[in-house]
Amino acid sequence: MGLKAFGRWLLLKFLRLVDHPHSVALGFSFGVLISFTPWVGLHLALAWGLCWLFGGGYLAAWLGTWMGNPWTFPFMWWGSLHLGRMLMHVSVDNHENVMAGMTLTRLFYDFDKIFYDVLLPMTVGGLILGAVAALLSYWPVRMAMARYQKNKKRRLLARKLERQMKEKD
Repeated sequence: MGLKAFGRWLLLKFLRLVDHPHSVALGFSFGVLISFTPWVGLHLALAWGLCWLFGGGYLAAWLGTWMGNPWTFPFMWWGSLHLGRMLMHVSVDNHENVMAGMTLTRLFYDFDKIFYDVLLPMTVGGLILGAVAALLSYWPVRMAMARYQKNKKRRLLARKLERQMKEKD
């Protein structure tokens, strides 16, 4: 499936959700928020956990996590890391030394250093940037869903009235 077809498929999946616009927008926003964090294997579980706590839409959260993808992750994580390091006062030189020669073995043996120098600042910065992105995505998604559902109800009512008119004739 091409990128354009995939985007169209995601949009149709999103628009066909039958949940309340607030629930859909909240779920989508949670997905966007979590996609800024470095915890890639846990994005969906974390977004669904937030949906469970606050009543967001699960499918919308799944769609929101798609904001984080191979094309956007480098930018999201670069911004998250630098914002987190700035807020936590972690030096840049320290980050460069930690990431040099990264291997899976080193990840296990130096996990505490990597966690405090890279993952924790990325998480802090990612939650802040993700919260901004989530807030910016909530209202447009809610308004689009409300408009789509209103138009859908209007179309269904028009079809029903048209059928009734044909039955009378």
